[in-house]
Amino acid sequence: MAKPDLKSLLEQAAAAYQHEDYVLAQQLAESATRTDTKSVDAWDFHGMASQELGDRITAAESYKKALKLAQQAYKKNPKDGKMALRQLFLLMRLDRKDDIEALLTLLQERHPESPGLKKLIASYRLRKS
Repeated sequence: MAKPDLKSLLEQAAAAYQHEDYVLAQQLAESATRTDTKSVDAWDFHGMASQELGDRITAAESYKKALKLAQQAYKKNPKDGKMALRQLFLLMRLDRKDDIEALLTLLQERHPESPGLKKLIASYRLRKS
């Protein structure tokens, strides 16, 4: 029997998560992390499911792995807006406010004309105050 590919595992994990079957979502995400140890999505899903199951330690470890991978991907390709946003969301999940501010400042310097980024920064800072 063929082993499921990463995309299939992530789709199944997302469906399980949406149906609030966090045990299955965590299992599928864990399989995804074994299929591709460098998948930001797999580690992020694993963290989300773990958090819903009340396992904050595992969730934080998974988020940190996802964050490290997102940072590496963004460093390789600073034009990759998706990885910049992923870093922000992961930092939010880890509640690392100082790092969020530093990343927002960096992104503002690198992408001063981005209307989406301007909105995100304004929204974050409004919510924070």
